[in-house]
Amino acid sequence: MMALASLESLPIDFLRRPGPSIDPGGSGRFQISRRCKLPQMDPRLRELIALSALAALACGLAATQNDLLFVAIFGAASLISIVEAIRWLVR
Repeated sequence: MMALASLESLPIDFLRRPGPSIDPGGSGRFQISRRCKLPQMDPRLRELIALSALAALACGLAATQNDLLFVAIFGAASLISIVEAIRWLVR
Protein backbone atom coordinates (compact mmCIF):
# COMPACT_ATOMS: atom_id res chain seq x y z
CA MET A 1 0.00 0.00 0.00
CA MET A 2 2.83 2.42 0.75
CA ALA A 3 4.46 1.96 -2.66
CA LEU A 4 1.18 2.67 -4.45
CA ALA A 5 0.64 5.84 -2.48
CA SER A 6 4.14 7.11 -3.28
CA LEU A 7 3.63 6.55 -7.03
CA GLU A 8 0.47 8.61 -7.00
CA SER A 9 2.34 11.60 -5.61
CA LEU A 10 4.82 11.68 -8.52
CA PRO A 11 4.23 14.16 -11.33
CA ILE A 12 2.69 12.84 -14.56
CA ASP A 13 5.76 13.74 -16.65
CA PHE A 14 7.89 11.44 -14.53
CA LEU A 15 5.74 8.42 -15.34
CA ARG A 16 5.73 8.97 -19.13
CA ARG A 17 8.22 7.06 -21.15
CA PRO A 18 10.27 9.13 -23.60
CA GLY A 19 9.50 8.14 -27.17
CA PRO A 20 10.70 9.16 -30.59
CA SER A 21 9.97 12.67 -31.69
CA ILE A 22 7.09 12.58 -34.16
CA ASP A 23 6.25 15.34 -36.61
CA PRO A 24 2.65 15.38 -37.77
CA GLY A 25 2.57 16.03 -41.45
CA GLY A 26 3.05 14.39 -44.77
CA SER A 27 0.35 12.17 -46.14
CA GLY A 28 -1.61 11.64 -42.94
CA ARG A 29 0.73 9.16 -41.29
CA PHE A 30 3.20 9.76 -38.49
CA GLN A 31 6.75 10.43 -39.62
CA ILE A 32 9.84 10.26 -37.46
CA SER A 33 11.60 13.62 -37.43
CA ARG A 34 14.89 14.09 -39.21
CA ARG A 35 16.88 14.56 -36.03
CA CYS A 36 16.21 10.95 -35.03
CA LYS A 37 17.63 9.51 -38.25
CA LEU A 38 21.29 8.67 -38.68
CA PRO A 39 23.19 10.69 -41.25
CA GLN A 40 23.54 8.96 -44.61
CA MET A 41 26.98 7.71 -45.59
CA ASP A 42 28.23 8.24 -49.12
CA PRO A 43 28.26 4.91 -51.04
CA ARG A 44 31.79 5.57 -52.31
CA LEU A 45 33.05 5.97 -48.75
CA ARG A 46 31.25 2.77 -47.75
CA GLU A 47 33.02 0.95 -50.61
CA LEU A 48 36.40 2.30 -49.50
CA ILE A 49 35.80 1.10 -45.96
CA ALA A 50 34.70 -2.35 -47.19
CA LEU A 51 37.74 -2.58 -49.48
CA SER A 52 40.03 -1.66 -46.62
CA ALA A 53 38.48 -4.28 -44.34
CA LEU A 54 38.72 -6.94 -47.04
CA ALA A 55 42.35 -6.11 -47.78
CA ALA A 56 43.19 -6.19 -44.05
CA LEU A 57 41.52 -9.60 -43.74
CA ALA A 58 43.46 -10.93 -46.73
CA CYS A 59 46.66 -9.48 -45.26
CA GLY A 60 46.01 -11.32 -42.00
CA LEU A 61 45.29 -14.58 -43.80
CA ALA A 62 48.48 -14.22 -45.85
CA ALA A 63 50.43 -13.53 -42.67
CA THR A 64 49.17 -16.76 -41.09
CA GLN A 65 50.44 -18.64 -44.18
CA ASN A 66 53.86 -16.88 -43.92
CA ASP A 67 53.53 -15.55 -47.46
CA LEU A 68 55.35 -12.23 -47.24
CA LEU A 69 54.70 -11.21 -50.85
CA PHE A 70 50.93 -11.26 -50.37
CA VAL A 71 51.26 -9.67 -46.93
CA ALA A 72 53.03 -6.75 -48.60
CA ILE A 73 50.50 -6.53 -51.45
CA PHE A 74 47.38 -6.68 -49.27
CA GLY A 75 48.97 -4.49 -46.58
CA ALA A 76 49.67 -1.82 -49.19
CA ALA A 77 46.13 -2.10 -50.57
CA SER A 78 44.70 -1.76 -47.09
CA LEU A 79 46.90 1.23 -46.30
CA ILE A 80 46.01 3.01 -49.55
CA SER A 81 42.28 2.49 -49.06
CA ILE A 82 42.47 3.72 -45.44
CA VAL A 83 44.33 6.86 -46.55
CA GLU A 84 41.79 7.50 -49.31
CA ALA A 85 38.87 7.03 -46.88
CA ILE A 86 40.41 9.54 -44.49
CA ARG A 87 40.99 11.99 -47.34
CA TRP A 88 37.36 11.52 -48.39
CA LEU A 89 36.14 12.25 -44.84
CA VAL A 90 38.23 15.43 -44.54
CA ARG A 91 36.68 16.99 -47.66
